[in-house]
Amino acid sequence: EIVFPDILVTNNNNKINISLYNDNYYQVFINEKYVNQMKIKQKTLSNKKLKLYIQECISHGKILQNNLNRRNETILLVAKTVLEFQKKFFFYGEELILPLTHKDISKKVLMNESTVSRAVKNKYVKYNHKTIPLKYFFASKTNNKLNIKNSSSISIKTKIKQIIDTEKRLRIIFSDQKIVTMLKKENIIISRRTITKYRQSLKIPSSLIRSKNN
Repeated sequence: EIVFPDILVTNNNNKINISLYNDNYYQVFINEKYVNQMKIKQKTLSNKKLKLYIQECISHGKILQNNLNRRNETILLVAKTVLEFQKKFFFYGEELILPLTHKDISKKVLMNESTVSRAVKNKYVKYNHKTIPLKYFFASKTNNKLNIKNSSSISIKTKIKQIIDTEKRLRIIFSDQKIVTMLKKENIIISRRTITKYRQSLKIPSSLIRSKNN
């Protein structure tokens, strides 16, 4: 499936710029000169059905233009709010993805959660030659002892992957329980069952299988 980005993010001198992606940015333009000519012509017509038809065409054009403009404004507002909240991702990577929900964004943009959900659905962000689903930046919260703000499920998964990636260099295979202990030293309290679930979602085999492969 070909994915077309809706939002473009650029990093200019450590400043994040967020805009609608031009190649997928649709607008409706109405030729006001032509509309005015039709309005003048309409006044001279005796055929009521034709006059009504012209009036409806003008009205439908305006409605389509307003709806599309409103859609673009909503997408951009929601995307800017989400990406500004997660801007550390663009500087430091997945490890600093923060916990975020549709409800959090709805409060910030003063919209219903359902509106935010529709604005995010099937929308993509282009950044640094990568295309990322906008919904990726919504992450559930993981409990930790000090209630550290950046303990999202994505950031924890990143930490797990980083730990496992060091195994070959250190010539040590870390069990899920050992990863629990290592994260505890960073004041992140997480169960072994959750570590297993996150590891499996990353498609990383168990420590037993990894030890056999090494």
